[in-house]
Amino acid sequence: SGTSGMKAGANGVLNLSVADGWWDEAYNPQIGWTVASRATIEDPETDDEADADEIYRLLEEEVIPIFYDRDSDGIPRRWVAMMRHSIREVVTRFSARRMVLQYHRELYEPLAQRRVQRKQAARRS
Repeated sequence: SGTSGMKAGANGVLNLSVADGWWDEAYNPQIGWTVASRATIEDPETDDEADADEIYRLLEEEVIPIFYDRDSDGIPRRWVAMMRHSIREVVTRFSARRMVLQYHRELYEPLAQRRVQRKQAARRS
C-alpha cells in the first residue's frame, strides 16, 4: 500500500519533498528533507521561484554535504544511517499490515461492537 514515495522510503531512499500527502505525516529529519514552501497561491511564478530557491538551498547546504561526507573507507556513514532509519520508519508506519490493523482497531471492531449492542438492545425491547 502507499505512494511511490513510501515505497522508495521503505527501500532506503531519502525523501526531499514538499509537506504534502504522506510526507507531511511522515517527515522526520532522520529520513529526509521538507521543502518549506512559502507559497502564496496568488502568484504561481513567485511561488515556483521560492520553492526552487528552497530546493537548491537544501541541496547545497544539507543533502549534498551529507552525501559527500565520507569516512576513510569512502562510505557516507550519516547518509547510510539515514537510509537505514528510513527503512525502519517507513516500513513500520506505512505498511499495509499496519493499515489493516489500524482499520480493524479503529473502525471495524467498534462497528462490530455497536452492532452487538444494538442487537442486545433490540432483544430487550
